[in-house]
Amino acid sequence: MSQPPAHGPLGRYSQTEESKRAAIENAPSIDGLLPRIMGLFEPHRKPLTLTIALVVAGAALSVIPPLLIQDAFNEGLFPESGIPNLEILGTLVAIMIGLWAIIGALSVWQHYLTAQIGNRVMGSLRVRMFEHLQSMHLGFFTKTKTGAIQSRLQNDVGGVATVLKEVIANLLGSAVTVAASLVAMLILSWQLTVVAVILLPFMIFLQKELAGFAPESLRQHSTR
Repeated sequence: MSQPPAHGPLGRYSQTEESKRAAIENAPSIDGLLPRIMGLFEPHRKPLTLTIALVVAGAALSVIPPLLIQDAFNEGLFPESGIPNLEILGTLVAIMIGLWAIIGALSVWQHYLTAQIGNRVMGSLRVRMFEHLQSMHLGFFTKTKTGAIQSRLQNDVGGVATVLKEVIANLLGSAVTVAASLVAMLILSWQLTVVAVILLPFMIFLQKELAGFAPESLRQHSTR
């Protein structure tokens, strides 16, 4: 008799990448899912647009300090005259401190907005689901486990807020940071930029291999 796969005490977190991909492929398709999701955020269009603008601005500003550090070394500490220019150095340091303060303030504002929008969307979605549950026939509750209903109301709906606060902000911020960093690298040294771009596919392949190796090692350790 075949034994069920043992996932150990970590449960779904110890699943392999293959099992996760299989679960995603076997998931039922829902028509019009994206428009329905976008409809949830429609009442919050203005704060969501402001959040996106804050993410882009913060990511773009984060690549300016390395350029100022280059000027601090070339113009402040080691100018052509050989005598350190403390006035230029102090000005550049003050600008960098101001930039970091602005970036920090934008980050706090952005996290506040994403948390606010995510909680409001999550609350409205839970209210709509609860109203729908109240309209269901009594037979639905006798055939459906209470834990499954609670899981939908608590965990699945909570995932909406997580997507907004983490996935969207991180994805957009990372994309802007990569583009701005590439421009900054070209300004600092186009030779090193070419080397970095050539090595990039190898690093992505190595990271992918390590990402697949770590869950497998964790799963084997948890089943001992």
